[in-house]
Amino acid sequence: MATSGSTNYTVNRDRMIVLALKAAGKIADNATPTASESQDCSDILNMMLKTLQADGLKLWLRKKATVFLKDGVNQYSLSSSGTHATYSYTRTTVKVSAVAGATTVDITSTAGATAADFIGFVLDDGTSYWTTISTVTDSDTVTIPGSGLTSAATAGNYVYFFTTKIDRPLRVLQAFVRDSSGIDTPVRVIAQNDYMELSSKTSKGRVNQVHYDPQTSSGLLYVWPQTSSVTDTLELIVQRSVEDMDIGTNDFDIPSEWYEPVLYGLAERVAINFQATKSMVDKLTLRAAMSLKKVMDFDVENTSMFFYPEIR
Repeated sequence: MATSGSTNYTVNRDRMIVLALKAAGKIADNATPTASESQDCSDILNMMLKTLQADGLKLWLRKKATVFLKDGVNQYSLSSSGTHATYSYTRTTVKVSAVAGATTVDITSTAGATAADFIGFVLDDGTSYWTTISTVTDSDTVTIPGSGLTSAATAGNYVYFFTTKIDRPLRVLQAFVRDSSGIDTPVRVIAQNDYMELSSKTSKGRVNQVHYDPQTSSGLLYVWPQTSSVTDTLELIVQRSVEDMDIGTNDFDIPSEWYEPVLYGLAERVAINFQATKSMVDKLTLRAAMSLKKVMDFDVENTSMFFYPEIR
């Protein structure tokens, strides 16, 4: 018999809930959970997924993000409503020099740009101007709202655009500054106490240290010193949040090797919530722990590790 040739098996929220209820002995084969049972299990599932985020640094939750540095700023808000920071963006240049107040700007290429995208222009006065795209007129022209550019932008100045800001990261794991030539310089990720002990927070230069405070709805990223060049970008490796399971047909934002630990972790919690017998809870607790240990042991980088003393 031939193999399937596929490796894309997935399971959605409601199917996982049914499997967990069966494993916990709450419903029989071919039975359908009540609306109340489904809602309870959905809440338990989402809470469990959030708890798993704190159970180690998952490789699949790591993502590279870009923060666009601004003149005179040492604190950046990282959230879907915060600073201009994204996982993916396009860089192009001003095609025809634009004067201050321009609302129609010719850029080298609008490929990938759409109305309502965020767009940033490097201006001649050494600052950057961020707004949104009103319309993409043609292959090399965009219009922007309001009173237009706050300063002139000479042909060749950089232009950045992207669609979606990042959500609040759980952690910042690594950072580096990337200059306009694509050269990366490492940046130290430091503790709050170390940041507070730094000298004048308004000093300018190339960013070389950052501190991240995750807060609750919007994380705060502190940089030192403030950037002296808005053509530098701050590149971060972050631990992002697992996406919520909002509706029954949602697929999981986890690799397939995590399905079984999630199933038995949910079944254990369901059994406790619905007051299953002690023997049932104990059985599911053991199975959940074994499944979780397997994926936790597997979900690490397969690289060498070296330890060096830090000399300041």
